[in-house]
Amino acid sequence: MRHKKIYGVALKLDRFIKEKGNERLPSKKILLSELRKYYATTEYLGSGRFKRVFHIKATERDLALKVGHPEDIEKDWKVYRHAKDEKLANRYYAKCYWHTKYCSLQKFGKKREVPYKISKDLKKRANNAGLRDIGTSSDNRNIRYFDGHFKIIDAGFIRKITSDA
Repeated sequence: MRHKKIYGVALKLDRFIKEKGNERLPSKKILLSELRKYYATTEYLGSGRFKRVFHIKATERDLALKVGHPEDIEKDWKVYRHAKDEKLANRYYAKCYWHTKYCSLQKFGKKREVPYKISKDLKKRANNAGLRDIGTSSDNRNIRYFDGHFKIIDAGFIRKITSDA
């Protein structure tokens, strides 16, 4: 398993969230303070609709730790596995390493201006694979730059996928 130390921290976060016994996730400040106990340079990147995202710079890679409700984390994992089956990962979709009940770890790239041609190509590939929500042509919010390539970092299904892929 890659990034075992972060996995251990994610399991501690899972226990912390479960102990709260609340349907709501802890606030970003509480989660950030818990993460900074182990990784002092952790930054809060923002919230999507269903998850909070933290940037961990403790390793040689930039990583994103996504924290959300179990059904949303599982949905993300299904999208990644589906992208893998459709031959999109890891060339067009950022690598996801693992997930716990409330957390998932993914490679995190740099934010850059995405050339229109590349944006259009990625969206077409994602659309053909049944994925959506890559971003509009003007914002490309779910496309990042990794080691010389632009990749999708987050997506959803266009249609309901029934298999567990």
